[in-house]
Formats: sequence, C-alpha cells, structure tokens
Amino acid sequence: MTSIAGAVVDNLPVIIDSAMQIVMTLLDSLIAALPQITEGALHLVIALVDGIIDNLPALVEAALMIIVTLATGIGEALPELIPAIVETLTLIVDVIISNLDMILGAAFKIIEGLAMGILNALPKLMEALPTIISSIINFIAASLPQITEMVIKLIIQLAAGIIQAIPQLVAQLPQIVAAIVIGVGKAAYSIVEVGKNIVLGLWDGIASMISWLQRKVNDFVGGIVSSVKGGLGIRSPSKVFAGIGENMGQGIGEGFSSAMRGVEKDMEGAIPTDFDLDLNSQVSTDTKGTEDAGLNVTIPLTIDGTVLTRIIAQLQWNQNTVTVRNLGVAGS
Repeated sequence: MTSIAGAVVDNLPVIIDSAMQIVMTLLDSLIAALPQITEGALHLVIALVDGIIDNLPALVEAALMIIVTLATGIGEALPELIPAIVETLTLIVDVIISNLDMILGAAFKIIEGLAMGILNALPKLMEALPTIISSIINFIAASLPQITEMVIKLIIQLAAGIIQAIPQLVAQLPQIVAAIVIGVGKAAYSIVEVGKNIVLGLWDGIASMISWLQRKVNDFVGGIVSSVKGGLGIRSPSKVFAGIGENMGQGIGEGFSSAMRGVEKDMEGAIPTDFDLDLNSQVSTDTKGTEDAGLNVTIPLTIDGTVLTRIIAQLQWNQNTVTVRNLGVAGS
C-alpha cells in the first residue's frame, strides 16, 4: 500500500494532466456536436407535437368518453352515495360535537401559540417591515415601464385576436345556440321528473309530519288547560261550571226581582186618580114584578178616551206575564 501510494503521488501530475486532456476532449467533442444535438432535439420535439396534433381528435374523443362515463357512473351512484355521505357527515358532526372540548382546547392552544409567536416576533417584524415595503416599492417602480409595456402589448394582442376570430365566432354562433336548445329540450323531461319527485318528496315529508304536528298541538293545548286548571285550582270543571250556571240563574232572578219592583212603581204611577165621568149613561129597568122592580144604571169610566176596565186588564196581564217569567228563571 505504501508503494502504491508513493507511485500515485509521484505520478500525480501526469494523472491530472491526462484527466484534464480527457475532459477537454469530451467538452470539445460535445461543443462540436452541439448543433447536430440541438437539431435532433428540435426534430424530436416537432415530431412529438405533430404526433399529438394528428391524434388530437382521438385524444379529445377518448377524454370526453372518459368524462361522460365518469359522470354517468357518478349520476347512477348518487342515490346510494348521498345517504352514505349524509350518514358520514352526521357521524363526523357527532364525533366533533362529542370531542368539542378537546378541539376547542387544541384550537385555543394553537391560537395562543400563534399569538405568542407573533408577539415575540413583532419587534423584529416591525424592524424589517420598512425594508420589505421599500424593496417591494422600489421593484415595482423600477419594473413599471416594462409592466406597462407588457400590459399594453397583451391588450393589443387580445383585441387583435378577438377581432380576427369574430367571423369564426359568428359562424359558430348558430351551431352553439342550436346545441344549447337541443340540450335544454332533451333535459326538459328530466327536469320535469326531478321537479315532480321533489314535490312528491316534500308532500310525503309533510304528510309524515301531520301526526307529529297533531301530537304537538294536543300536548300544547293540554299543557295550557292543565296550567289554567292548576292556576285557578280547578279539579272538576263540571262542578265549577255547574256552580257558575247556578250563580247565573240566581243573578238573573235577582235582576228580574229588582226590575219588577221598578215595574210595580211605574204601574202605580200610571194608574190615574182623576177620572172623567161619561154621563152618557144607559138606564135600563127590570120589571119582573111589582115587588121586585129595580133600576140598573151603567156609568162607563174612561182614561184618555180608553175604558178603565181595558187598562186594568192590560196591566194585570203584564203583571202575570212578568211574574211567571221571574218564577220560571229563578226556579231553574
């Protein structure tokens, strides 16, 4: 090993010189062959681009078939995917709610750590902030002419491209509109079916909630009745309302009695004390025999042109009617 090391050290200049010659030879060969290599690479790129362009319709059709197949599969799997997704989301929410204390604790730790880190780094950040802002402003100011020139060129190229493409766009517009109309027409039936299913689903949901709503209303009304009965101390509503009816009957009877006393006073006041005597009397004789011969004299009494006997009869009839009504109500 000592001999080998000594030989290498003794011949090191020759070895380095040979290595340098090899490297330089390789570099010279690479530089000399660079135009051919570049030309070959360019031909390779052009060949790849031409191959892609030639096969582009087939590639696009294959991509569309892949997209349509995926969309169809997803659409067919949605009735099974959506309940599974809902169940998964429900499970996730339940787990999150169950572990909310730990999540909030961890979030608080993260916020606390961020706040402490920002507070600790704030002096250095404030110290470096003017330099950062100044560098950004200087870069924008220095690059503003180039940015403005590029923006103007971009706008001009876009405008020129749009103007050049207007004939093709106008020529394709009827086909685009026709395709949209055909697509909407094909989807109309599906849209109608989807709307019908949504309405039916809503109606089924509402119908399934009717019994629940009835129970809630019954419980609500029952709770109100129980609360009112409890607040008023009512245990037997029938007895309470029976007492109310009895009190009503007694009140009505007392009302009629009070009213009758007023009626009696009005009747006493209506009976006149002054009478007009109608002297157009009728005199008749009864001569059944000489011993029993008698003389009958009839003198009619009137009040304001009405015979007194008729007025008394009307007053008596009114008195009897009120009395009967009073007795009937008070007795009930």
